[in-house]
Amino acid sequence: MPQDRHIRASVLPTVLVVSALLMLGVLGVVGLWEQDRDLFARLGYHRQQRAHLESAFRLYEQAENLPSLLDADSSLVLYDSVPSSRVRYTVRPWGLYEAVSVESHDRRLHLSRLMGAAAASGEEADFWYADGRLALTLTGNSNLHGRVRVPQNGLAYNAMRSVFFAGERVPGHRIGRSEPGMPALHPGARELLDRIWALRGDTAQRVPITDSVTASFYRHDPAILWIGSGRLQHCSLSGQVALCGDAVEIDSTCLVRDILVVARTVRVGAGFRGRMQVVASDSVVVGQRAVLEYPSGIVMRRGLPERCVEIGPRAEVSGYVIVDGDGEADREKVNYRQVQTALVRGLLWVDGMAGWHGVVSGAVFLRRAVYNATEGYYTDLLHNATLLENPVCGYPLWAAGPYERKEVGWLP
Repeated sequence: MPQDRHIRASVLPTVLVVSALLMLGVLGVVGLWEQDRDLFARLGYHRQQRAHLESAFRLYEQAENLPSLLDADSSLVLYDSVPSSRVRYTVRPWGLYEAVSVESHDRRLHLSRLMGAAAASGEEADFWYADGRLALTLTGNSNLHGRVRVPQNGLAYNAMRSVFFAGERVPGHRIGRSEPGMPALHPGARELLDRIWALRGDTAQRVPITDSVTASFYRHDPAILWIGSGRLQHCSLSGQVALCGDAVEIDSTCLVRDILVVARTVRVGAGFRGRMQVVASDSVVVGQRAVLEYPSGIVMRRGLPERCVEIGPRAEVSGYVIVDGDGEADREKVNYRQVQTALVRGLLWVDGMAGWHGVVSGAVFLRRAVYNATEGYYTDLLHNATLLENPVCGYPLWAAGPYERKEVGWLP
């Protein structure tokens, strides 16, 4: 008879341990697979929610009737068949742009963008010279590209002393007739400037100036800093911050992003680089090699005949430069000075006397042009001034025009 085979007792625990380890390994693989599937689902949901936010911004750019489509809580379902496509808008003015915040369905994801106008104005013009019946004279290396609107007597090409006109003549099909005054303003533009100016007297929201001040545009009121008259150095200011004072100088050692500066006089130090919108009543001077990055801006309020904006040598302003006025131009008061090596990108609007030289890439609207020579002033004359078309930049909400918006920057 065959002998019975017996398994040693020590083998059974080994089998059990190996089996348990195998089961744990299988469960670990299943757990990793489930975790990866959940991660993939969350990633897909996050991407979908971000796509909804981007769609919300594109809708805001195009839909003039958007406020009528929103629910009571300022929300909107982008796609009726997708409840999770609900987005909520928060819109507030920031300078002459709009700060638009959009939050997703579960409100954990939100984005803020700065919006401007897609067109400089409602006029079909890249260059506008208010009709004073006298012809506008071009001398030196002056060039006007794009759609040009000038007085009834058109353009004249002449010489300044012994320097003859050396630019490109404007073809007749690009020349049109301007009106006696400046184009109409965006509804509420001046009231908005008044509200910005009133921030100087708002003591309730003032916070102390420290080395670093940051304020988000999402569900926050602006942080108002008061400097009085002084020089700002070695600090970082970013976000929804309004720096207010009387005579303010911003040094090149400052790191500035997206803030407002509201003061009587503002001086931007030589070599400065940053993003800000300036609202002033007396004067603004942008120093040598200073760069106000896109989307920045300068607004000079109307009121003082001697108000003036000066753009210094090799300085750059990307966004807008606006000198508001009352419809009159004092020939003895130059309200805007730009040297030949300076550059402005975006909108240049001067409701007064403009001593414009150098390059503007965007759109120019002038009431009167003046050239200051050693022998005196020449009015209705541009010397060494160049206007280039700029189809990519957005414009401030200043001149009346079509609703269409354009994204000009991202906000914290």
